Amino acid sequence: KSVLLNVQKTKPSPEHEVALTSQKIKIKNSELLKSELLAISLNNDELSLKIISAIEKGSEVNLKGKARWILGIVTGNNEKYVSTKKRKNSEHVITGSQISPFKVRIGSCFLIKDFERFQQTSSIDNYRQNPKLVYRFISKDLVFAIDHTGTLCLNSANSLVPQLEGYSPELLCGIFNSKLAQYYFHKKYDTIKVLRSHIEAFPLPPRNPALFKKIEKIGLKKWKTTIILQWIKQKILMECSALRTWLRLLMQNFWSNRFVGTGLLSNYI
Repeated sequence: KSVLLNVQKTKPSPEHEVALTSQKIKIKNSELLKSELLAISLNNDELSLKIISAIEKGSEVNLKGKARWILGIVTGNNEKYVSTKKRKNSEHVITGSQISPFKVRIGSCFLIKDFERFQQTSSIDNYRQNPKLVYRFISKDLVFAIDHTGTLCLNSANSLVPQLEGYSPELLCGIFNSKLAQYYFHKKYDTIKVLRSHIEAFPLPPRNPALFKKIEKIGLKKWKTTIILQWIKQKILMECSALRTWLRLLMQNFWSNRFVGTGLLSNYI
């Protein structure tokens, strides 16, 4: 007995669905193709995908092509070039562990300046930019702060200078540290490395000069105050239409049986 199987390769329809039975979710081929790595995060369910879609559809603004990106320094031998004490021809350097939301702790790490021997480095002028956004490269969360000192950065602390009109470093720092950004990053990528492509693709709130000015004004005074952080998070959530959609979806489903007691969303509201 024999079986003849004829297979014809065809281009799948955008409406074709890929099903993950273990996660009980389905994703359309058109959505999968939007991912630069053609990847599906297993940290998702149907609700997560709806929220991500709502965020992405709410704004076409992002940092792609609108920032100067500054890679951190790779010395090739940190034991030789990096120290907790100041040595000859050394200066302060920022590492990922020194960055916390809205704050950089400069002063505990020094780098001997031997740029010709380093494996990776940007131009010195890039590191001297003031202000620049610095963020942890190795991290499961988005952790951003603003450096006003023009300090060098090791590769665990990458940085950028935004060049998007109306979106200041102070504003972007507040957005990327918000709970909304954490939710999106966790659900979209589920990774322990914050890549340039992740930041570039993040859908920023549509331009709102009045709201943005409020966030910048209060943020410049005292970014690290818990009350201020909560105020920024709520303002971003409640005053931008795309984010109101996100919040509404969140609250509609939070009290449903599938979420009660799981704590699945408690970190983001």
